[in-house]
Amino acid sequence: MNGQFISKQASKQASKQARVEYIDLLRGFGIILMIMGHVGFGSIFDKWIHGFHMPMFFIVSGYFYKARSFGDLLKRRAKTLLIPYIAFGIICCIIPTALMKSLDENTFRILFFENTDGIPIAGALWFLTAMFFTDIIYSILDKIFKNGVLTIAVMVLAIFGMISASYLPIRLPWALDASMVGVGLFHVGRLMKNRRVLNLSAMVSVMVFIAITILVIANHPVNMRTGNYGIWPIFWVGAIGMTIALWNICKVIESGKGLRHFKKWLSGIGSDSITYLCLNQITILVVSHICNIIGLGNLSGVRLGVERLGILFISLLLLYFENIVISKTRLRVLIGKW
Repeated sequence: MNGQFISKQASKQASKQARVEYIDLLRGFGIILMIMGHVGFGSIFDKWIHGFHMPMFFIVSGYFYKARSFGDLLKRRAKTLLIPYIAFGIICCIIPTALMKSLDENTFRILFFENTDGIPIAGALWFLTAMFFTDIIYSILDKIFKNGVLTIAVMVLAIFGMISASYLPIRLPWALDASMVGVGLFHVGRLMKNRRVLNLSAMVSVMVFIAITILVIANHPVNMRTGNYGIWPIFWVGAIGMTIALWNICKVIESGKGLRHFKKWLSGIGSDSITYLCLNQITILVVSHICNIIGLGNLSGVRLGVERLGILFISLLLLYFENIVISKTRLRVLIGKW
């Protein structure tokens, strides 16, 4: 028994050491942007982040792609993605039902078939099923096709996903159209491995960041969850270009000697991103409701901006402690850990 305990501890320590801090910084930054989008910082900010912040997660995942047996992959992804989706999805369905004191059967239909589109406190959960099917589909394609043929197959599937979201009269269930686009982004991440674009100087990275920001804002609104991709070539350039820029900026931040506590906090969000993704909208709802009770619900201008920053700060603080409770107790089964 003692030997098993030591083995588990050693495994956890090795896993911790194997993490790349600047990748966790990148993931953490993406999660912060997602939370800010849910708090609400204006249409321009919303347009900017949707151009790249969720696509970035697919690209990063593709970078770390590792071929596995289908059974092993299915087991791993069901554990880490489907269990949180079902667990937190049901929680997000129960809360509105309890508040309204009546059961709306459409709520559970939306959760299991329409992938949260219409459940206001569970909107971010679409990513979990999209990422699940992205991993599964890409693994199958990788076993069937090789090299250039794989790239062509991935491109065709990604374009079909965009066409499906844009022109079919109904959305595919479980974010399947988004997962098809995710397969394309995933493949881009895999192709980026060991490329010079991931080793840009700080100055070049900032210039790319500014240029891509202008391009993203100039595009039509983008939102993978709702199936909007604006001008398609701009979507791809924006998502890939901003990921490259932020990737390199995070490497610079990680290599710096200062901001030790900030980096630890942000990388912690990145390493526990599933918890923040699943709980952020419930937390924001509670904090916003309290603000309305104390009379902060009808502000405008600068005062509204200050109030939004306050909601963001309090929500992040609560999420920090919520993450500790979930990750350090038996509740961790909710995020596929036991």
